[in-house]
Amino acid sequence: MPMGLILDILYLVAGIVAFPWYYMRLRRTGRGLRQVFARFKSPPKFDLTRYRVWIHAVSVGEVLAAIPLVESLFAVLPSDIDVVLSVSTTSGMDIAKQKLPQVPAFYCPPDFSFLMERAFRKTEPSLLVLMELELWPNMLARAAKRKIPIVVVNGRISERSATGYKRIGWFFRRMARRISMFGVQSPEYARRLLDLDVPEEKVVVLGNIKYDLVLKNPPEAKVKILRRVLGVSDGRPVFLAGSTHPGEEKVIIDVYKRLKKDVPSLQLVIVPRHNGRVGEITPLLDGLPFVLRSNLDERESPQGKVIIGDVMGELAAMYYTATVVFVGGSLIDHGGQNPLEPAAAGRPMVFGPHMFNFAAEAALLKESGAAVEITDADSIYSQLSIWLKDTESAAKAGLAGRKVTESHRGAAIRYAEVVRKYLAENMGGV
Repeated sequence: MPMGLILDILYLVAGIVAFPWYYMRLRRTGRGLRQVFARFKSPPKFDLTRYRVWIHAVSVGEVLAAIPLVESLFAVLPSDIDVVLSVSTTSGMDIAKQKLPQVPAFYCPPDFSFLMERAFRKTEPSLLVLMELELWPNMLARAAKRKIPIVVVNGRISERSATGYKRIGWFFRRMARRISMFGVQSPEYARRLLDLDVPEEKVVVLGNIKYDLVLKNPPEAKVKILRRVLGVSDGRPVFLAGSTHPGEEKVIIDVYKRLKKDVPSLQLVIVPRHNGRVGEITPLLDGLPFVLRSNLDERESPQGKVIIGDVMGELAAMYYTATVVFVGGSLIDHGGQNPLEPAAAGRPMVFGPHMFNFAAEAALLKESGAAVEITDADSIYSQLSIWLKDTESAAKAGLAGRKVTESHRGAAIRYAEVVRKYLAENMGGV
């Protein structure tokens, strides 16, 4: 029986078993079944007479990382080579349309062999780019069948993922053989791939594109508007909890209540990772007045209410309005959210012990003094109290974070040059 058919059967069985859990997760994040149905739609049919780079980015984080890559590709590739983007989530599609309107975007189908065959037939790419190490066997098999080079860009692999891949070592090696190059963010990620028997000549450390992304400061006018909308244009301090997850908001609210006794003018802004979770957060406020960001405008002030961010795509700019920051996904065993955005904004931050998705970045920020690792409400309160009372130490920590991000820029153009190289080899010269 062909491997593709075996995988299709396994996917079908796994999908039936996991559907109730998956559906509840989609409901909790506010996506519903729209995301499921969207992924089964046929991709648009592109002009098959042109060469094309297909970039696959799963969700918001990968789409954002693709922005500087796309800009660099436009700089190094001839104008007759198209770039298209696929995503796997509705939130990723929303960001793609908002941030990369010049790039055609479509939903990547589930990894069934017949759906992937249709996707490749409609797009006919000359090269496939996978953002951050998103490996799907049927997708890789379809590309290999067509002799299409596959390049991993901004690759990362956590210790947990590496352990999982080791358990299916033979299958991972089968997938890895189809990858032309693994471009990774750090030597640590390279070492994990080498430990999985990926050939050394296929692994190249090129840095983290997200440093290039976060250094794109939002327009000053946008930050001014946000400060006015959030009611902090008068200079009042802001405690911003970004990309929070279930189990973290209650801790943040408790810390805010304690800090408010010391700093009465303190404003709390909570931005959950999924804005569909607003209904879960409001009961935790325990009587504190609140307002949704979507209900604020330039004519209305939150007047000391807790602000819950429910507008997609604003968090990076919001960090520029903050005084102190908590990075979400880190107090629970999730792996943390991107700490580079508050670092680029020059804001001192705290995060929990579970930052394994951003281990290298977290280590750099802690070493520089830009971030402090905390474990519970007491340690968050202690550190934020210091920064709120000692503005000089807060400014020093924020400046250290900005310096870290500036010193690591330039990865996007390095990845773009690698893409150009493999594209040239496949096309006979670019």
